[in-house]
Amino acid sequence: MNDQSVLLDVYERLGGIDAKIDDFRTIRETANRAEATAEQALSLSQRNEAELKDMRTETNNNRRWLIGTVIGGVLSMASVIVAIIAVLAN
Repeated sequence: MNDQSVLLDVYERLGGIDAKIDDFRTIRETANRAEATAEQALSLSQRNEAELKDMRTETNNNRRWLIGTVIGGVLSMASVIVAIIAVLAN
């Protein structure tokens, strides 16, 4: 081989290495974007989990209020019925 063909071969190989390095950079950038997206998704899911816990707590509190209101209403109606019966019995 002459010097010119060896030099041409070296340049070709360097060009191939340069292309691979560019590919690695692209892959790294894509991986970094994917990591950022995954971190955002994790943060969002953690916030959603906290909000769901708050909603469950609020639902339980609303259920307690509803039960208390219904029981109060039933007792009030029973008192009214007893008062009516007492008035009619006299």
